[in-house]
Amino acid sequence: MKKRTIGVLSPLLDGFYFNGILQGIHQIAVEQHANLVLIQTMDSIMSKVTYQWHLAADYIDGWIIILNAVTDKEYVKRIELMQKPIICTPNLSDFGAATTFLLDNVLGGYMTTKHLIEHGHREIACIYTKINPESVDRFHGYIRALEEHGIPVDPIRIYEVDSLWEESGVAAAAEMRRRGFPLTAVTASSDMVAIGLMDVLRRWGKRVPEDIAVIGFDNLDLARRISLSSVNQPLFGRGMRMASRLLEEIEGLPTAGARHIFSETASLVLRHSCGCEPVNPSEGLVEIHQNGLETIDYLSSVIQRNHQIGRDLVKANSQNIKDLSWLSSTEYTWGCLALWSAEGRLQVESVYSKKMEPVLQKGELYEEGTFPPSSVYDMLTDEEVLSIYTIRTEARNWGFILLIGKVNDKNRTSNYQYDTMTHSLDLLAYALEREVMYENARERETRLEIVSSTTNDGIFDWDLASNTIAWNRKILRMLSTGGDTTMTTRDFFGRIHADDIEGLQEQFNLHLSDNEPFHTEFRLLSDEQSYIWVEAAGEVVRDADKQPVRMIGSIRDITERKEAEERIRYIAYHDALTDLPNRRYFNERIDKQIERTGASFALMLLDLDRFKLINDSLGHTAGDLLLQRVAAIITEQLRPEDTVARLGGDEFILLCPYVTDPQEPLRIAERIFAALSTRHMLNGHSVHVTCSMGVSLYPEHGQDHETLVRNADIAMYEAKSTGKNRIQIYREQMSVVSRDKLRMENCLRGALDSGEFELYYQPQYDVKGEQVIGMEALIRWFSPELGAVPPMSFIPLAEETGLINAITAWVLRTACLDNKRLLDAGFAPMLVSVNISALDFMEADFVSRVREIVEESGLPPHLLCLELTETAAIQNLELTIRQLRCLMDCGIKIALDDFGTGNSSLSLLKMLPLHRIKIDRSFVKDMAQQDANRAIFSTIVGLTRGLKLESCAEGIETEEQYEIIREMACSLVQGYYIAKPLPFGDFQRFLQA
Repeated sequence: MKKRTIGVLSPLLDGFYFNGILQGIHQIAVEQHANLVLIQTMDSIMSKVTYQWHLAADYIDGWIIILNAVTDKEYVKRIELMQKPIICTPNLSDFGAATTFLLDNVLGGYMTTKHLIEHGHREIACIYTKINPESVDRFHGYIRALEEHGIPVDPIRIYEVDSLWEESGVAAAAEMRRRGFPLTAVTASSDMVAIGLMDVLRRWGKRVPEDIAVIGFDNLDLARRISLSSVNQPLFGRGMRMASRLLEEIEGLPTAGARHIFSETASLVLRHSCGCEPVNPSEGLVEIHQNGLETIDYLSSVIQRNHQIGRDLVKANSQNIKDLSWLSSTEYTWGCLALWSAEGRLQVESVYSKKMEPVLQKGELYEEGTFPPSSVYDMLTDEEVLSIYTIRTEARNWGFILLIGKVNDKNRTSNYQYDTMTHSLDLLAYALEREVMYENARERETRLEIVSSTTNDGIFDWDLASNTIAWNRKILRMLSTGGDTTMTTRDFFGRIHADDIEGLQEQFNLHLSDNEPFHTEFRLLSDEQSYIWVEAAGEVVRDADKQPVRMIGSIRDITERKEAEERIRYIAYHDALTDLPNRRYFNERIDKQIERTGASFALMLLDLDRFKLINDSLGHTAGDLLLQRVAAIITEQLRPEDTVARLGGDEFILLCPYVTDPQEPLRIAERIFAALSTRHMLNGHSVHVTCSMGVSLYPEHGQDHETLVRNADIAMYEAKSTGKNRIQIYREQMSVVSRDKLRMENCLRGALDSGEFELYYQPQYDVKGEQVIGMEALIRWFSPELGAVPPMSFIPLAEETGLINAITAWVLRTACLDNKRLLDAGFAPMLVSVNISALDFMEADFVSRVREIVEESGLPPHLLCLELTETAAIQNLELTIRQLRCLMDCGIKIALDDFGTGNSSLSLLKMLPLHRIKIDRSFVKDMAQQDANRAIFSTIVGLTRGLKLESCAEGIETEEQYEIIREMACSLVQGYYIAKPLPFGDFQRFLQA
């Protein structure tokens, strides 16, 4: 028959509670010839339960879980998935279906309280902790006893503590004293708490039980020695019953896998502390005496052993730290140290054996579940168990130590802090950790030597006591000096630039006082009498008293980086074309002027007149040359304290500080105007340059750079709008106009999306055929905020803000769709005319966008006519001609609008590809009264006819005008005499009529 293996997970393997249960389990394992594997789940530093592994899982047939040995819910699930029988004590913990053996702690707490009531006590206190479920049950028994006997539960007599150890009894005593001892008796959830309490009470002169009666729980050996009444737990018997039950379930007991609870009844052991006379005054005295002697002998040998282990480990190197020969001073017959490898497997590092065969060999690797292998269990005798301990430090999990020996029945102390094997393993864990630290230190030292010899950084070691600094030779090379590699602090600080000493000292002091990182930059004087920029970093080394004794760090030459940063900074603050300061520099200059002095100053914003025309006609190279000359001229006219910057484009701005006379900016402006007035030769062309200038004054016109620049800009635009080539000082009324303009701009930006635009159509009438053959699309804006806004107000603003292209696209799309609707409704085909801005023609993709709109609308291209003015045509004549020819190739008609008002009309007629000329209304208006207008009009019509172009007269408002034009054989007329512009619906009805 196969020998069964019982696995036990227990926080500790020694001590009164755990050892008592383990001895019972061991007894059954011996009787039933079963293997016993004891796994201590509390780590070697005894900080917490950290066990997360499944050692021996492949060989264990069933599990016994003691107290809080397993605390991780995921680990519980993994154990349950093994589908092996599980026994728990004293509670089910997080296991779903495990057999549980528990003590009736509620009854135990009830019995102790009831007994004190029988002694006549009614002011009974309870000491318990919430972190221990058994303690909570004992507290519930206390409550039940009080309630059954009609005694009110008073919170003043309830003492919640942190643990079940002696220090909690001491803490409870202090709280009782603070509350004025509102009690005559105490029931404590453990003997250790009761012992700690009694010790303090006796030192304070309180008699037990005369002043305060006390009952504990656990019935420790120490309780018997001091005659403490207590509750006895059948730990040995519980261990036997659990082991027997587990083996039955392993063998297939029908009820295995179901949840069963076996409750044990505790017994009250009465002694002197509760007021009773001991039932047996000499209770176990011989046994107590014998156990005490054995424990003393055992602990003496352990102390000697641990002393030897500690001494050996301190002297050990990396090889013999892992040697387990120290086990020879113990009763263990076999041991193995297995540590985690980098691959996550367990590697055998050392084996100790008193047996014939060591079984495992150093260097062997095992997966977690298969370790230790079955050959280890074969070595166990009936009396022996396999114990497994975790080796761990705060820094890492090292692995495990496996020991074969008998269950220790000598160390049954009540406090886990006296667990001796765990202490031995703690020494081993920290010896391993120490060796890693030594190895890391050796590696760091090696790396530091390599870095010091190969790096471009200088390494320094500053002795703060002697005020000497030791360098490597890299620093000497930085300073272009030879000689000694040491320097006094005085000599070193003598080389630091005077402007940098204060900042360096501040950094050093912060590092010393607040542990701020020491990282700074400063200038050092080299032996060549030139300063180099260095970057220094370091850290202070402190002695045992935390006093700084030295600083170690590095110094790097960053002169090239600093020079590059300065070049980058110059670029960031200067205009690349003119080498003047830029907007960013200028704004900071204003802020500093305000912050430092607060004195009055003037801002003068200058904008060249007609610069765009010069740039477009002569080219960007000529435009750039002009800007450079203007920058030089302005600079020459300024006072030494003045600053000029280029804001961008053709805008320059001047800061003139200490201006108290408002006329001073005017005098500066006059000098600049005079200097600019001379003609300038640009690539063989003579150019006359004028400018417009706006002035704002601090503090009258603003308290910050943003407001001052904005108001100077407003004044400059006022100068432009009143004729150019002049200067304007800001007035508040100008802002009102500017705000109105800004308000209109804000409304205009949302007008398209809000559907605020509408097209009106004015008929174009064929004089000879006496019928409407076309219509001009005219945009109207109905703003919810501004009302009806005339095109002459918002079209220039749309061009200025760049919104014109989107508006033109909307007009084109709407006009084409409306004309297609007329065509689909059965009306005769007619031409729809749309006005195009000069900015539209500047767009490289203008033709493709028009073609796309026409195609999407379904309107035949020959039914669309684009109208442009002479001014728009000459903005970029070459591009205009190219764009118009492409449009004509698509079938789209072209008309020249407002003919006769420009400067190049006749030459334009020769160069531009056109279908129609629209004669400006200024020639029609006074035609009946002025013969000159009639003659000019007749000439234009004749010229148009000679060029085989259509002519269209605009602004026909009277019958007389119409008759005159008809007599002159003008092709088309348009004006209020025929019809005013109409919304699409009204226009449709006009056609029907």
